[in-house]
Amino acid sequence: MRIAKKINLSFLVLALVLGGISVTIFYGVSRNNLKEAICRHLNTTARSRANHIEAFLTDRKAGVALMARAHVVMSKLRALSAGNARDEQDVQILNRGLRELAKSDIRLSVLSALDSRGEVVASSEEQNIGLDRSGQACFQEGGRDVYVSDVHHHCTTSEPCLSISSPVRENGTGRLLGVIVAAIPVSGLNRITAARTGLGKTGEIYLVNSDGYMITTSRFVKDSILKLRIDTEVTRKCSADVKEYGLRRHPHEPAVYPDYRGVSVLGQHEHIHEMKWCLCAEIDEKEAFAPLDSIRLIALTLFCLTLFASWLIGGVVSRALSRPIDKLRKGVEAIGPRNLDHKVGTDADDEIGQLSRAFDEMTANLKLTTASIDDLNHEITRRKITEEYLAMAKTSAEAATKAKSTFLANMSHELRTPMNAILGFSSIVAEQELAPEQGEYVQIIQDCGRHLLAVINDILNISMIEAGEIDISIVDCPLDALLGEVESQIRLMAEQNGLAFAVRRRKDLPGEIRTDPVRLRQCLLNLAGNAVKYTEDGRVCLNVSLQQWEGEECICFDVEDTGIGIPANKLDTVFDMFIQVDDSTSRRFNGAGLGLAITKQLVELLGGRLSATSEEGKGSVFSIALPSSRAAVGLLRDTSDTPGVHGIGPDDGAEPADESKFSGPVLVVEDVDANSVLIRLLLERMGFEVTLASDGSKAIEMALDRHYKVIFMDMHMPVMDGYEATGILRERGVRTPIIAVTARAMQGDDERCMKAGCDDYVSKPIDRRELSRVISKYVPNANVALVESDDSDDSASVAASALDGRRLNQNAPVGANDQYNHCAPT
Repeated sequence: MRIAKKINLSFLVLALVLGGISVTIFYGVSRNNLKEAICRHLNTTARSRANHIEAFLTDRKAGVALMARAHVVMSKLRALSAGNARDEQDVQILNRGLRELAKSDIRLSVLSALDSRGEVVASSEEQNIGLDRSGQACFQEGGRDVYVSDVHHHCTTSEPCLSISSPVRENGTGRLLGVIVAAIPVSGLNRITAARTGLGKTGEIYLVNSDGYMITTSRFVKDSILKLRIDTEVTRKCSADVKEYGLRRHPHEPAVYPDYRGVSVLGQHEHIHEMKWCLCAEIDEKEAFAPLDSIRLIALTLFCLTLFASWLIGGVVSRALSRPIDKLRKGVEAIGPRNLDHKVGTDADDEIGQLSRAFDEMTANLKLTTASIDDLNHEITRRKITEEYLAMAKTSAEAATKAKSTFLANMSHELRTPMNAILGFSSIVAEQELAPEQGEYVQIIQDCGRHLLAVINDILNISMIEAGEIDISIVDCPLDALLGEVESQIRLMAEQNGLAFAVRRRKDLPGEIRTDPVRLRQCLLNLAGNAVKYTEDGRVCLNVSLQQWEGEECICFDVEDTGIGIPANKLDTVFDMFIQVDDSTSRRFNGAGLGLAITKQLVELLGGRLSATSEEGKGSVFSIALPSSRAAVGLLRDTSDTPGVHGIGPDDGAEPADESKFSGPVLVVEDVDANSVLIRLLLERMGFEVTLASDGSKAIEMALDRHYKVIFMDMHMPVMDGYEATGILRERGVRTPIIAVTARAMQGDDERCMKAGCDDYVSKPIDRRELSRVISKYVPNANVALVESDDSDDSASVAASALDGRRLNQNAPVGANDQYNHCAPT
């Protein structure tokens, strides 16, 4: 008899299935009904709390707007803005008025008044007076209308609060007199969310801001405001709803998800649209569905009864089926390990008989594949051994890379230290009255030193790129300023070679590009410098335009020259390291063959492409293409008086600045005698009184015994290095500006100096202009007339803005092609 007929005789087994289905449906319906009831309550609670919070914000905004119209506020702000001199009596009256207004409303913590320039002129907390908030949203947005900021830590009390600002305008004219800013403690929001009626022992309501941080107290976590980041399913859903629906009302569905503790909860959320906040109402799933325990008990009882009945029926059926199955089991056990010749097949006509014969076929096939499995095991063993060797090789390679980086850092120090003395002293000698032949010799020393330094820098750049230690810092960069810096440096090279140089750009270019300006400037200087070096007669141009590249709009920088050109069969190798067109070119023009390789890798790190076209004997064009979707920030506005074009080069009529003159004592800490003498000469020429120390321990004694205007600290010295000495000086309260002077040029050296306590960083070989620029940050320059002002910082910022404007809006003659904005060729 077939097994199918035997199973048909066991129809009572269906009772088990039907019982299970019935119990499941009963339990599921009960659970859904309970969940709907809980969800309705959560929805009502969340909507109610959201309405309370919106009403709270509306009430606070109205209160601050009313304070902005207070007579004492308007009258005193009007008086303070009427003249140039500030009346201290008006300030004191306004201070008292703000304190009285703050005390009259216990929901305010700090109340401040800002004048029309954004400066705090009065406050209920005196430490706020004088602060400049012109760049903050509370002034910029509050000057237009009532503005509510997100929850933040107060700048003086450090307490979590909201800032509500309202403009103070003159009656009649509507002129802005100032801005009233009120700090509202979050305790008001906490009182609203702390009402947890109907949420049991584990329910809670809390607010999450648009950045994902909790801005009200948590029931389970202490000190959670602006410290606990909430990244749960409901907060992500809330953010998605804001993007999809905006300020429109839309339904919110409750859900079960893990909360910020990792506990499964049933939650509902609402939007506070004005502030882009998410209000979450949650209760632990275990507590929410606790009534299901009794329902579950009933369901389990019914299910157990069904199982018992099924067991009775199954006993009858199993006895009928177990005999042939047991026979098959014994046959399988007889096969045992490696006993693949045993047969378990039977002549039975049912499914078990068919299974036994299929099993015999399987053992026959298994016998054939056993040998293959053994071979596979050997192959796996061999591969594991190979993997172990590869792991060892990887470890060795990583150690070698680390050793290489250490070696390069040491070589940078060892090479740059003597180069500092060579270039520095040769520069000083060149300033003396020398015979023409002597001057030529000194110039040769300087040129060779600079060439050697350039080769050292190229090798270090290649090494850092290969080691992945080059950081790309993408920022918004003014295109005019970048091109102006390139033009000012290349112009000098071109003039020395008797060449014409021009920068031409299309008028439709963006005003700013988003890139790494340092790396892009390095690439353009490399290409333009090469063009000048390999061009004996004619011109060099830098053309900037928008073009299409593989279906994408790009900003293209094309460096075009009329130089020696490159043979067609050599174009594919010009970007390889240590490769030049031929040996005669290398001997004729010098160079290690690294510049184009560095440029190509830097351009690729910027997301662009470097290509070259050339015709031997007629010139070359090297092109950098940067995708404008990542580079362009905004379209350039034409600011020249003449329609069409304006220049971007440096001011041709500007006179060179005199060498900076300073005064006062400075301390130079340097262990190498040659460098000590050089730095002392440079600083004494600037007007300083120089004291020398040969190591860090002596520098500490001298800095503690006498006050110096600046300390120049060599970071690598015997006895005690500059890092340790700087740290000890800072620990002992020495606040004298410390400028690090180091010959290391590896990435991270400047950050390490700053971390040790230095205020600034100068690398060797020392450039006198760079040294003077850095010193000017900390020591007044005797060549600059100082104008006393009540707000020196504002004056400095205005002067800096004027200087930046002069650099970015220098005019130059118009070229022949009106599609381009030209720099005047040199």
